[in-house]
Amino acid sequence: MRKNLKKLFTLFLLCLTCLSTVVVAHAESAPGSLAITSYKVSNTPMSFPATFRAKKTNDGRYSYCAYYAKTPPTSGVSYSRGNVITDNGINYILNKAYGINDDSSFFIYQTALWVYMVDKGIMQGPHYTLTVFRSQVNSSNSATANQIKAIVNEAKNCPGFNKNAPSISVDTSAAKFTLDSTGKYYVSEGIKVVTSEGVYNVSLTQAPAGTTTEKSGSTLTIKVPADKVTNLKTDVSFSVSNSKDIYTSYYYNPSNSKYQIMTATYKETKTASANGSLSIEKKASLSVIKVDASSKEAISGAELQIVNSSGTVVDKWTSTNEAHPVSGLSAGTYTLKETKSPDGYKLSDVQIKFTVETDGTVKDSNGKTITKIEYENNKTGITISKQDITSQEEVSGAHLVIKDETGKEIASWVSSDKKYIIQGLAAGTYTLTETIAPDGYILSKEEITFKIDDKGNLYDKDGNAISQVVMYNQKENTPGGVSISKQDITNGKELPGATLVVKDYNGNVIDTWVSTSQPHIISNLESGIYTLTETIAPEGYILSTETITFTVKDDGSITKVVMYNSPNTKDIPVENTASYKTITSSLIGIMIVMIGTVILVKTSKKNTLN
Repeated sequence: MRKNLKKLFTLFLLCLTCLSTVVVAHAESAPGSLAITSYKVSNTPMSFPATFRAKKTNDGRYSYCAYYAKTPPTSGVSYSRGNVITDNGINYILNKAYGINDDSSFFIYQTALWVYMVDKGIMQGPHYTLTVFRSQVNSSNSATANQIKAIVNEAKNCPGFNKNAPSISVDTSAAKFTLDSTGKYYVSEGIKVVTSEGVYNVSLTQAPAGTTTEKSGSTLTIKVPADKVTNLKTDVSFSVSNSKDIYTSYYYNPSNSKYQIMTATYKETKTASANGSLSIEKKASLSVIKVDASSKEAISGAELQIVNSSGTVVDKWTSTNEAHPVSGLSAGTYTLKETKSPDGYKLSDVQIKFTVETDGTVKDSNGKTITKIEYENNKTGITISKQDITSQEEVSGAHLVIKDETGKEIASWVSSDKKYIIQGLAAGTYTLTETIAPDGYILSKEEITFKIDDKGNLYDKDGNAISQVVMYNQKENTPGGVSISKQDITNGKELPGATLVVKDYNGNVIDTWVSTSQPHIISNLESGIYTLTETIAPEGYILSTETITFTVKDDGSITKVVMYNSPNTKDIPVENTASYKTITSSLIGIMIVMIGTVILVKTSKKNTLN
């Protein structure tokens, strides 16, 4: 049984793997034409052998010259958009220069662009003044020179630009929530985030108050305060996103070729997002203990099970002297029942219903909150009746013994004027015998066999259900009696429904009755010869034509008589062979039977007279 409250919960997840959705957050459109509206002499951060002019477009961004020592653009020159710039190094420098807002930075990137283009052979010509400046940069250790050299070197080694849209996905297929060691937080494990940009943002879209997130590389962790998880199932939903700036640079060609070719760079920001969801499924629990209905002490050996409203078994076990913990119960209605009783106990027909609420509380059928169920069993109670065979009243003073099928004595007692109840007999076969007769009665030599099944039900030796075990005693110096059993010839079981008649030697009717599932007893019969016949057969059986003769003694003993019936079957067609020989044979047989009967009657009368 779990002792720590947090261990009462088993958590399961609702898995969802999401792919990214890409949207354009911001996009700059490259215009078809470009106007240079600002063109001014700029003070450079280091010596430049010629006048340096900063250039801006009509939308306020810096524009870079793609060639050196051509006529600078003027406001009267128009530019039209040309090809997209594909050289990685040029793109690298222009991308780095995007968004600068001071002339000094413009100087650094513009001269780095020219130096790179000369070094790569993209811009032809002696360009004396640029060559001189290039030499100055390479030999200088100033901050500006070092920055220009670094940019040129990076541009030469730039592998290229990935202009694909960003992507992001989240995988919760292996994720789950567990309660941490403090018992204060449910912490997710196994949430994987794959992003093309290496970084991403997280936002919670559905979660209990106080929920937080933590990122560690591609692993996302969600922490939910345990005291905020008030339902058996709590959904947690979140969104992850990333963004990417995609730069595109264009050549802009002048309307007159003597002017410099200009460049302009435009940025498009694309954002990708993905959604994820998983659940905290807190499982309810309770304990079940099997107890004796009287003492309330725990009992072992009962086979129990719990089924849900669909009839599915969610737990089954054999009881011990400890309470059984039942965990992992979702919200719904359940039934506790017993499938096999403990030895010495009746099978309980009580089925206990309970309900698990959405907040995890367990309630009984009356709506009361419970954490434990005590499931009671009553001991097997077998009633033993010791009766006077004539009055059928209880007789005191008989010494009785019950033994099991191995011959082991299970119980012994002396009868009283009350029926004796013995409890706790396990399933099996038992015998009841009398060792000392009550005063004034003849010792019963009868050995009564009875059976108890695994449900605690009582049967006689033939398998007929009975409510009690009865043993009779005959008083001393009283006539004897007879116990008449009407049985199925195929299985020896008692047959109810037969009408039977007992007559004395002179043909007087002594008793007539309809058989039941118990033998019929006639007591206080005078000693002599009697006959038993059947007048109406039980339903489904052939009428017995047998006449059974039996003798009652004057020692008070009980004579036992059994009459059988055969089941009635369908008539079977018989071949017609009524020849002279068969008719003659039949007549001879009938005559022999009649002669034998006359001889038997005469012999019987002679014995009686003697």
